[in-house]
Amino acid sequence: MTRYAVDDRNRTLISMWPTALGDRAATVAQFPATAEPEEQLAAAERLTWLSQVLWFHYTSQSDAETAPTAGPRCRLSRARFKRAAAAVERPDLPDETGQVHSHYDPLLEIAHAAGRAVADIGDEQFKQAVIADLTEEIESVVQATSGDLSGRAAQAALLSTPDALQAHITAANDLLTQDALVDLTRILTVEPTAAAVAAAHWLKTAADVVARMARIPTRKVLAEADNIQPGEYAAANELLQRLETGESVHDVAVDMISEARLLAHGTIATIKMAQFVKYALDSPSPFIDITVLEVARPAPSLLESLTAGIRGCRLLYAEHCADNDEDSEPEVKHEEARIDEEFRVKVRAQALRKPLRPKD
Repeated sequence: MTRYAVDDRNRTLISMWPTALGDRAATVAQFPATAEPEEQLAAAERLTWLSQVLWFHYTSQSDAETAPTAGPRCRLSRARFKRAAAAVERPDLPDETGQVHSHYDPLLEIAHAAGRAVADIGDEQFKQAVIADLTEEIESVVQATSGDLSGRAAQAALLSTPDALQAHITAANDLLTQDALVDLTRILTVEPTAAAVAAAHWLKTAADVVARMARIPTRKVLAEADNIQPGEYAAANELLQRLETGESVHDVAVDMISEARLLAHGTIATIKMAQFVKYALDSPSPFIDITVLEVARPAPSLLESLTAGIRGCRLLYAEHCADNDEDSEPEVKHEEARIDEEFRVKVRAQALRKPLRPKD
């Protein structure tokens, strides 16, 4: 979400939002000389709350609710968000008794609260600048809903949705088809839940290729890779273990993300997880991980582990290349590049033989 803050030195309202590569910031408006410090902070706080609710709306929408494309979701979001922007511009103000009308819709309620805080600043130029920035924020949420994570919508790359649109999965799959060892920053241009589904398919494919080469079960590939060079394989390894039971890559990836999202809100998602919690309560250890994902960012953390797992497969692949010559540094670099390309070609060929199907 976008956070709003007060720059005391310049007496300005600024907006800040995170991306996969770091945070960005922009100046929103100049506070008038009459604005009190408490009023400035109140405006920043309520605008931050509004952004939080806007992005919560984005992360709460599921693919099942909106059908095959993002179009219906975008239309619904844009119409609802326009009402929120109008509420900031023309908020409900206290009547003669000091009472304020309440709204059952949390988005409208916080939008009116933000509008009242902006109105307290008492400057039309300030208000219009805030409305312009809020409009940009709303458009970034709608843009992210359609799968475009460029510009300000890039903050969606750090969020987790409960399901993935097929168009987004296809976009991530195309990136991995071009390069199974794709840089994480490139794949983070795709919505992370969808990217995790595609990466799960490519991890399974890479693990199958290397398992045959190393003559070991697929589920043991990352354990062997970890012996060569320790990596962040915990989530990727759990995914491979669950795939052994016959679950699809889509269901396993989405379920892992959904379980972690629910845990973040204090909810136990499955009987298996509830049993694990019971075990944890009986354990003498004061620290037990209930999930292998970061509950604050489950989809990005799963995606990071899956891409690390694919690179782990490459490590084990290189280990079993009999002609890996390490006589000199230039030759080593040349050999590493050759192995990378050979790994990409073999994994791509396997992926084309067994492609990722819708809801696979």
